[in-house]
Amino acid sequence: MGHRLAEATAGGRGVTLRYRDRSRILVRGPVTGRAYEFSPRQPTPSVDMRDADVLMRTGRFLRA
Repeated sequence: MGHRLAEATAGGRGVTLRYRDRSRILVRGPVTGRAYEFSPRQPTPSVDMRDADVLMRTGRFLRA
């Protein structure tokens, strides 16, 4: 997962999101197609800003 996080934050385009639920979830970025894993152990991965905008609209994520 670390490699994907590095890609997501390349060029300063990364946004840290917090998943609101307690279960593990794997989300495919709707714009970039990247996979992001959210879990109680890692609730705040950095995601590409273009994906973050769409994910925030679902109501399942908060900006950290």
